[in-house]
Amino acid sequence: LEETEQALASEDLGKDLPSVNELLKNCQLLEADISAHQDRVDDISSQVRTLREAGHFRIDDIEDRGRALVERYCNLEVPLSRRRQQLDDSLRLYQFYRDVADEEAWVREREPLATSS
Repeated sequence: LEETEQALASEDLGKDLPSVNELLKNCQLLEADISAHQDRVDDISSQVRTLREAGHFRIDDIEDRGRALVERYCNLEVPLSRRRQQLDDSLRLYQFYRDVADEEAWVREREPLATSS
């Protein structure tokens, strides 16, 4: 979880369109990885309930650790959503910059034709 939490805390939003696309790709992989662990976290919660029902002698420690894990896992949702939104915003910004640059280049190419008469 530490590695995932660090990745979500990154402030790198790319420096151009290709770098933002790469960061988005990594974010999508992270989303898939987090989602894939949901079943495992659910299994651990189920194991805690089973051990509680069985009256396990270390239930306090088991519940504390299970609760901490579930809480950390759930706390990934907000930073993941924020990271995705920031990268989406960055993608739109760099796409805008590229579109503007393309149009400026087009205008520069046509300007001599328009002024020569």
